[in-house]
Amino acid sequence: MSAQKVISKYLGYQFKDIDLLNLALTHKSYSQKNNEKLEFFGDSVLSMVISELLINMYPEFNEGELSLYRASLVQREVLNELAESLGIDKVMILGEGESTDGNSIAGNGLEAILAAIYLDSNFKACKEVILKLFLSRLEKLQLKENVKDPKTTLQEYLQKKKINLPQYTRKNSNINAKEFKVVCVIKELKIESNGYGSNTHKAEMDAAKEALKLIVDS
Repeated sequence: MSAQKVISKYLGYQFKDIDLLNLALTHKSYSQKNNEKLEFFGDSVLSMVISELLINMYPEFNEGELSLYRASLVQREVLNELAESLGIDKVMILGEGESTDGNSIAGNGLEAILAAIYLDSNFKACKEVILKLFLSRLEKLQLKENVKDPKTTLQEYLQKKKINLPQYTRKNSNINAKEFKVVCVIKELKIESNGYGSNTHKAEMDAAKEALKLIVDS
């Protein structure tokens, strides 16, 4: 099945500019003219739409919870799973010897396609496609139970962005301290967050949660 037919069948969108779709599907292993910028753009559009969706569906959640759940929804595994269910992994334009197995190429391609839809039409059309992809998934998701912990979510986000993993440092010198403090540092993003908890593990989780909030606000 051609890329145009795949997008039309599963996303309900018909591209006017087929070259834009082809660019969204072109991996850097195939050409210097590839989908990396579209992927960057699509990531931002997807984040904005999911943010609005979460706020409307779960008004009782605080900022930290919203940030965590959004990160969980748009993590690499979810995007790859969606891309493969749509057949995007089968229509990616790859260089010789490259594969979509065991990496984020298909998921990144999906983000690039969302950006291409935006550029090919408008934000409304792009938003409709995103809602079609995520709404039913979000309605079935028991967020409180299934969302990954902040440390895992932060790690996967940084890996997707190809940023070095954070460093966690315990600051308490008193081993009998009832409250532990941990500092989370992400050097490349110039982010430093503090976390507190009844043990080191909980303090690290709290620091990672605060780091995610700082990333969202930056």
